[in-house]
Amino acid sequence: MCTNIETSWRQIAYVTSKPNAQHEKFIVIDKQELVFRKKEEEKQL
Repeated sequence: MCTNIETSWRQIAYVTSKPNAQHEKFIVIDKQELVFRKKEEEKQL
């Protein structure tokens, strides 16, 4: 079993080697995650 970090690196490697709709999807997911993290941090303050 591989760790989350390994998995995300593999996804990044896969996505960069095959720029396509999948790539766009990952960018969207990343943006959503950043927004979510910012909201969580604001709640904690």
